[in-house]
This record gives sequence, C-alpha cells and structure tokens, in this order.
Amino acid sequence: MRDSLPPELAGRFVRRGDDRRSALVRRDFADAFDGLGLLGAADLAPAALVEAARRAGLEGARLAGGASGRGTIAVLPAGRLGRAGVRPCRRGGLARRFSRRRYVWGRRAERELLVTERLRARGVPVIEPLAAVRSDLRPGYRAALVTLWEDEARPAAAALHGLSAEEAAPILRAVGRTAARLHAAGGWHADLHVGNLLVREGDPAPILVDLDRGRTFPFPVPEIVGRSSLRRLERHLRKHGLSGAVAATAALREAYALERERIREGPPEGR
Repeated sequence: MRDSLPPELAGRFVRRGDDRRSALVRRDFADAFDGLGLLGAADLAPAALVEAARRAGLEGARLAGGASGRGTIAVLPAGRLGRAGVRPCRRGGLARRFSRRRYVWGRRAERELLVTERLRARGVPVIEPLAAVRSDLRPGYRAALVTLWEDEARPAAAALHGLSAEEAAPILRAVGRTAARLHAAGGWHADLHVGNLLVREGDPAPILVDLDRGRTFPFPVPEIVGRSSLRRLERHLRKHGLSGAVAATAALREAYALERERIREGPPEGR
C-alpha cells in the first residue's frame, strides 16, 4: 500500500488498512468509517453492506438507486455528516461480460476520488467524496467509492420525466451551466448525461456524480470538445424518451455557451 498522498489530499485524507484491504478516508469521516466496518467488509456489494449495518444496529441503512444508471447504492449513517452513499466500482462495456466488479490493476476508486476532489477545489459542483475502499482478491481487487448522500437530490433524468419543453428548459439551462463550469475548470466527465447530474429543489447548480474515468487538465477543455459532450448528453435524452427535454435542447446549448463566455471574461472590474 502506498503511504504518500497526492498534494490535493494531504491533510484532508488519511490512509487506513494494509496491503490486502486499504482505504483513503476523509479525516472528518474517519470515526464514522470505522464504525461502519467498511475496511473489513467481506463483500463491498450494497446489499451485503446494508445487511451488515442492520445487524450492527445502525439505524437508517437502506438501498437506493438503480433507476438512473448509477446502479444500486448502500445508504449508511455517517455520524455528524449525515448519511453516506457507498457505490461499488462497476465495469461497463464488453468488460462487464467477464467480470462486473473485479478489476485487474489500478486504483479505480482512489482515482475517482482524486478527480472529484480536484474539481471541488476548482469550484465545480460535484458530489463530496468521503472515502475510497479497496479489497484485494488476488488476482485483482474490488473497490467502492463513498460519498456524502444528498437526501434532497434526485437525478436530472427523473426530474425531466414527463415535462414539457417549457418545463424542462430551466433544468437544462442549469445542466448547461454546470457542464460549462466543469469544462472551464479543466474537467472532463467520460459519461456526462442527465442520470449523472443530481438536482435539488431551489438549487441552481446540479451536482455531478460518477466521475469514474473522468479526468482533470491544467487548462480549460476547448469549447468545441465540450460541445461534443453536450451532443452525447442530447443523445441520452432521445434514447430515454425524454421528449420535452429533447425539444428544449437549445436552452442547454445556449446556457452552456453563455456560462463559458461569462467565465472567460471573468468578474467585472471593481468587484
């Protein structure tokens, strides 16, 4: 297990465990993390984690998700922070036919945690990472990312369901602004769609989640590349039959362009 931490995490996160089971844990979550027994969990599957938490007498443990493409998540008590969501790292594409949750090399959850924390530091509205857990199987390993659970949030895909173009437009404008902030900050989401953005009532900034395979750069993502990401998002709307949102995609593109321009020009002088 590596002892050193990336500069962005030093002071805020600590390492736990050994070569077989390890975790990178945010300091203010460390006590709750220990109480959940995540480091010693035999299986990081959400159902197993919830069952173990209930046997330990921890109140509020439950399963959530499954409808937005995020997969099932274990929602567990997180002490004074409220609740935490534990999402196992899962393979997509052809690789999932061979093994859905086993990885051969790398540190999948830690990499996602680092990318997410970097973007938070750059002012991008992303989910708060609390821990990355890894359990070696030899060969390979399983991993899970632990994040702050947003009780009042729901996927933008669910919020857009059944809306007219007029009703969908404000949500899509907010999504466009968040995408613009991500790209202007040098961030790239490999799977940007409305299932990976959470919206909250009265909050104008949707929260980005599931930055698995995401990347950060020391320079803004070019707008022409960012717009290709928006086209992918629009294809997702059509694929899932969100007809009202499809009819309002002009609002998405317009908000994205205006936010990129606003960020590029910076705050007015004197502020």
